[in-house]
Amino acid sequence: MSFYLGEQIMDPDELQYSIIKAWYQKYQRFPTPEELIAQLKPYYEQITQNSTACSPSTSSANANRNTPVINNSTSTSKKNEDLRKCGQCGSLFNDVIMFYKHRKQCKPDPHKSVPYAENEFIRRYQIGESLVETCRDIRFEPHPSSVNMIPDEFLENLRPLLEDMIRFIKEEALEVKFNSVLSVVLIKIDDHGEVKIRDTFYFCTAAQDVNDLYIPSLFNSHKEQVTQFVHQGSGWIIEKVNYLDIHLTRFKSIRHRAGRSNRTFQQLPPKLKNKNAVINVCNPGEDCFRYALLSVLHYNEITPRHRYRVSKYSEWLNEHDWSGITWPMTKAQLPRFE
Repeated sequence: MSFYLGEQIMDPDELQYSIIKAWYQKYQRFPTPEELIAQLKPYYEQITQNSTACSPSTSSANANRNTPVINNSTSTSKKNEDLRKCGQCGSLFNDVIMFYKHRKQCKPDPHKSVPYAENEFIRRYQIGESLVETCRDIRFEPHPSSVNMIPDEFLENLRPLLEDMIRFIKEEALEVKFNSVLSVVLIKIDDHGEVKIRDTFYFCTAAQDVNDLYIPSLFNSHKEQVTQFVHQGSGWIIEKVNYLDIHLTRFKSIRHRAGRSNRTFQQLPPKLKNKNAVINVCNPGEDCFRYALLSVLHYNEITPRHRYRVSKYSEWLNEHDWSGITWPMTKAQLPRFE
């Protein structure tokens, strides 16, 4: 199938490329799928009218262009090289326009919205989401009748609502990380007891896996941040807590950690393995962190060709204190080891 662009004969891909290029030069942006379809419509009508009189099978061939092509073959034939694959669902398309339309509608599996909840002092609600709720923002704030809470009082009152939210997230059986932001109003007063400066400060925690969350540790982290800031001799006084925001983000961990592989040992990709720059200890267990650490500390004590063997590290397995560590190692457990 070919198209006439002036006196030049072009195939469909060349035509689409030329239209996209001309559009970008004119508007300094790429056309949307709808705009591209509108530009291509006259050319498709032309070829349809010309080919209908020549071949009765053309209409069925054009209909097939709108259907995803699912390819289960592992061959790398020339025919499959031009197919476009959706990175989300894996469907293959032999037409760029239908591929663009599909990608606009194909979305990741969404989370459920966190339901509204409240108690006598605190209310919890979802304030925003993005990427089809792959990211969610949850806010805990005092009721209007109890706005002047200090951090200790505020955090203890929201504990039941936070525990309920964590249970809700774990029931989804998805991998989720979160971090928290505590908004606190601080003031400075003059010699007459009048407020001369009032400002809002934000105290954040690092992102961590929901499964590693220990609520008392989270609360203590926020309390220590506020206390250290106030007691630095700056003269700031705590007036009240505005809110606590929890940012939830879905993620996908490596295969072995997520249980998506029946292999206990992962080979390096050939490109990385051939560089001979990475030591990949052939450990069948989950204490990979221990062997990774030992492979660095005792690098010069093991023959290069034997550095991947587990047996070469047996004499140093207990030279560090691993008490309180559960395998596999997580980021939340690093302070215990350090």
